[in-house]
Amino acid sequence: MDKTTSFETSIEKLENIVNDLTSDDLTLEDSIKKYKEGMALVKHCNDSIDKIEKELEILTNKKA
Repeated sequence: MDKTTSFETSIEKLENIVNDLTSDDLTLEDSIKKYKEGMALVKHCNDSIDKIEKELEILTNKKA
């Protein structure tokens, strides 16, 4: 996962993966590959959210 990939781009990719996985067009191997890719994107999104939450907490505490 490229650390420079934006949150929005990651969400778009996740949506595409979900669409691919819910179709019946993938082999088992391709499904597993897509699943792994999706899990990496989920981790990236969670890490991005965590980072933003920490930044907001710092900003909120500075204003108090």
